[in-house]
Amino acid sequence: MTSPTDNAVRPRRVTAQMVADLAGVSRSAVSRAFTEGGYVDAKKRNRIFAVAAEVGYQPNALAAGLQGGWSHLVAVVVGAIRNPHDNEFFMRLCDALNQQGLWPLLITGEKEGGRPTVEDVLRFPLDAIAVRGSMSDALVQRCRKLGIQMICYGRSLKNAEADTVCCQNTAGMQMIVEALLARDRRRFAFIAGPAGFHSSDDRRTGLVDVLDAAALELAAEMNGHFTVEGGFEAAKQLIQTDGTIDAIVCANDASAIGALGHIQALGMSVPDDISVTGFDDTELAGWPMFPLTTVRNPIGSTIDAIVTLMQKRFADSNKTNEKIHIPPRCNCVKRTRRRKLSSFAKNQDDSCAEGNGRGNLNDGLKIIGLRRCHSKALPSPLRTAVEWSELRPEAELDQWPEVSSRSKLGAYRSV
Repeated sequence: MTSPTDNAVRPRRVTAQMVADLAGVSRSAVSRAFTEGGYVDAKKRNRIFAVAAEVGYQPNALAAGLQGGWSHLVAVVVGAIRNPHDNEFFMRLCDALNQQGLWPLLITGEKEGGRPTVEDVLRFPLDAIAVRGSMSDALVQRCRKLGIQMICYGRSLKNAEADTVCCQNTAGMQMIVEALLARDRRRFAFIAGPAGFHSSDDRRTGLVDVLDAAALELAAEMNGHFTVEGGFEAAKQLIQTDGTIDAIVCANDASAIGALGHIQALGMSVPDDISVTGFDDTELAGWPMFPLTTVRNPIGSTIDAIVTLMQKRFADSNKTNEKIHIPPRCNCVKRTRRRKLSSFAKNQDDSCAEGNGRGNLNDGLKIIGLRRCHSKALPSPLRTAVEWSELRPEAELDQWPEVSSRSKLGAYRSV
């Protein structure tokens, strides 16, 4: 695929000076005609607009912004997009930036096969850069010299030289493990994310801390690479190696869904034979075939925090660096009971559930309960009797310390 820098013949871009020459006006008159509040005689303005439409002229927004000191360009360094949670996060982050009048430039990884690097994107007149993970000292110093505002997300940094946003991965995992212990699970295995991913390391820390407090040890662990395929293979090896495992705790939903796939292929029952839990609360975890217990990694709250910090930094580039930790908050549900779906699921909007990912800075990690859907959308065998959980009013949450999974069918329990 060719790029604009290749030697291909391209049509010349129409400039303001070309429009001015054709309309018989000055270059500044063209600029004022396309500037809100700029004064130009009405007849002259109409002539400029007519010529611009005929030759295909469009003002250069980037150049106009730079004249005011702002490009409205934000580099978003995302790394590898491995699973549905990553995909949803970056789609929604880009949308949030667009709503603020900002234009994201996505950098997806190291330079392979012609893909750009962070060094490449610094050639653009950026207003800000948001980096997943950490920033090297060299990058921090470079951005400072260039006047680029910096935000790190997805990792809690010590002595950070930039604003940071991170969910409390350790606390979220602790909630899941405590719920599993309450259900008499004792032989735990962990399916981790890629080596060096701090979100996976933090979640493992939460698991081990709770097991240590209960005088238990982690029975086994495998790397699931944060993917469905990786989770499937990891669960396969774990169960082959140790048939006494009664809980598989996964570092994210994708690997948990893969683990569920292998367990179901073996004909084992979840949760009767073994428990499986995830982390993130992806949309996929709400599908009928994936009855997954999970903790919400709140996309909406994280994006709100990133955008808020970015706007504060634009307003005061010398402000003190801030760290925002998205706190855990559990939406507990009552023990499931058997009930006909059609009796209360008709015409229920999906947005009534906690699984829609929206929130504000006060939202935290949430262990997900009930999600409803239209009963007509379900296969007929599933419209008879399924395991449902009743979502309790928030004031009553403390009365129900148990954790149940949720799906679009309802709350099949995988714990």
